[in-house]
Amino acid sequence: MKKVDRPVEYRIYKPYKQSDGAASGFQMKITHDPEAKWNKRSVDLFWVATNQVGINAETKNPKFGWDDNSQSATMKLGLMDVGELLLILQGKKEEVTLYHQNRQGNTIAKLKKAQTKSGPVLNFQMSSKRGKDLVKVAHNISQAEAQILIQLLKDFISAYHSWGQLEVF
Repeated sequence: MKKVDRPVEYRIYKPYKQSDGAASGFQMKITHDPEAKWNKRSVDLFWVATNQVGINAETKNPKFGWDDNSQSATMKLGLMDVGELLLILQGKKEEVTLYHQNRQGNTIAKLKKAQTKSGPVLNFQMSSKRGKDLVKVAHNISQAEAQILIQLLKDFISAYHSWGQLEVF
């Protein structure tokens, strides 16, 4: 019987005014399939970016379009994508562009070093084109958020290769 584990998602929220904010989420998915002939365990990492879609009338908190395809874009990250992200997050590259294409369209994620009044950040943009529909999401990633992402991406690599589960002899 197939079993799917989803460790706690890491989200970065950047709400602004009524609805000009954005957010990103990183979700790992571990699938165990003991009946599979090959690859009985697979580990995937998804990066979802969404626009702010307003303010919740009751709570006054920002609302985001996580489940709305017209407001969000998703990219499934491969190992080389994770390596590229680590290069910019660790300051070894100035800019990174990830490009993915599938039957529905394409998704592009860009990270670029930038300077704001409060200090250095990474400008993040993700755009996804599905048929004629285009979704664009953009926000900054702070240095503190970058440090968390570095650790999470390294943990993904370890989980992907089952290195965290090895016993030392």
